[in-house]
Amino acid sequence: MSSLGEKLRQVRKERHLTQQMLAEGLVTPSMISQIESDHATPSIQLLEQLANKLNVDISYFADDLAQKSWQSDTYRTASQLMHSGQYDDAVPLLKQLICTPSLSLREEALFSDLADCYERLGKWREASEIREHSAETALAKSDIAAAVSAYYHLGHFHKKMNHTSLARMYWQRGAKVLQSHPNSTSPVAGKLLQELGDAYLRLGAADSAIATFSLGVDYSKRSNLFEGPMVLGLGKAYMVRGEFAEAAEKINAALALHHSVDHEDGMDECHWTLGIWHLRQKQYSRALEYLQTYTHSRTAMRARQKLAYAYYCQTQCYVGMEDWNAAQEQVKQVFAHVEPGSELEKRAAYLSALVYIRIQAPVKAFVAVESYTSSSLAASSWSKTRLYNLSELLSVQTQALLQMQQTASAVTLARSLAEILLTMEIFPEE
Repeated sequence: MSSLGEKLRQVRKERHLTQQMLAEGLVTPSMISQIESDHATPSIQLLEQLANKLNVDISYFADDLAQKSWQSDTYRTASQLMHSGQYDDAVPLLKQLICTPSLSLREEALFSDLADCYERLGKWREASEIREHSAETALAKSDIAAAVSAYYHLGHFHKKMNHTSLARMYWQRGAKVLQSHPNSTSPVAGKLLQELGDAYLRLGAADSAIATFSLGVDYSKRSNLFEGPMVLGLGKAYMVRGEFAEAAEKINAALALHHSVDHEDGMDECHWTLGIWHLRQKQYSRALEYLQTYTHSRTAMRARQKLAYAYYCQTQCYVGMEDWNAAQEQVKQVFAHVEPGSELEKRAAYLSALVYIRIQAPVKAFVAVESYTSSSLAASSWSKTRLYNLSELLSVQTQALLQMQQTASAVTLARSLAEILLTMEIFPEE
């Protein structure tokens, strides 16, 4: 069945009229073009004028106009319901629209809205199925932008559910689509590549991260988008790979890019990363400068756990400089901001105990880690990170016992430490 726009174009051509001739005295030729491609809906008054000029009865277009009007009104109502949080009421309206073919409403947009409703309602299976269907439909139509958007949202959805492997898989699919269509554009392509690159960084997969962020830089340049976050991602990836000269070049380039557009959050992230870079190089004074710049930023105030880690890194700097008093004061900031029971809290306890060992306060050192060691040994599940943190706790506790000349207890703990280290050798990589 022909749409209103198709009917208008057909009659106009039968009358041997151009779009400009039909538009004369009524609207612009551009408006006629939009109506014919079903990207605009004429008012009843305009449609009547066009029908008169084409010498046809308005009833020829009336049914199509009513259908378009119903679709527009229904979508407007569904959007208002979503905006007001009435997702249950919006769902049946969106389903009706999906079942009613329309050239003025994009099917992919309707699917996306429906998936959003299901997510808000906690109907995760339905939301995932809708996103999957949307991606498949978009690929079948060669709608690259819609396919990439669907994969981005699928990944983001599973990230919120802590399904990290699934999230990464969907972002990988989106990246593959972008690589297969290098001239395509998508509003969320940059976000997808950023998420995928960051996911690789968390895995320690430096080569994959470098490839992803490089693709992101190329895409940003080609699409005239800001490339600062992608360049910073490259710097982080080179640092993970141990190529510190390349890392410093990219991080400083990213800082310059963010500075050029006065992007405060981006500059703060660069300062943070440069602090970590200098810490890895054991350039403690420079590391402190950058980390302190970060901890005094508004960005840090909005990211409590990252702020706690920044304080932890500053404590490491003071330990490296053998400034035990400053280290003691700094580790207090870690405990003030860290999430209770987290692995970072255990690492902070280790540093605190290490400082006590260095200042010959073994009892305080032992007490500082005792509860963390006990809870770690009683854990029902393990990871290589947890085993490593436990080995640090046992190591410093053993040192404390030796300082207290409790040799027998120290030997017992040392045996536990040896068992942990042996387990780490055979434990699979995360």
